[in-house]
Amino acid sequence: MKFKVIDHNIPTPSVYSLKINLKFKSSIGTDIIRLKIEHVLEEIADELHKQGCKLIGHIKAQLDAGPGGNYFFSITEFATRTKTKGRTISRIQTAIIKINVIVYHVSNEKLKRIVENYFNEERINSNDN
Repeated sequence: MKFKVIDHNIPTPSVYSLKINLKFKSSIGTDIIRLKIEHVLEEIADELHKQGCKLIGHIKAQLDAGPGGNYFFSITEFATRTKTKGRTISRIQTAIIKINVIVYHVSNEKLKRIVENYFNEERINSNDN
């Protein structure tokens, strides 16, 4: 089978990863953290769309509660809810959040700025219990 190249102008993806170590003043319900992460990922997708992003490869995050379990988050389309799966204990005092984003038609610099603006330790830690 032969293939014919029909277009050499395929967009290059922009990629960004971030890791945040969290330590809460007191233990916090993982349901609160999960909802915050879901909300932030949806805000990132909305802002990327406003800034000219035309395609989401993926926006993924992991809440790593160590022995307390893991929770995974994913967005692959604009204007959709975050998909989630996993299992964690009900309350944690420390966790690691990892985020990985692959999108098209937004520069790496703009992607980094958007992710870091919406996804940061202060925002996730705000109003903790």
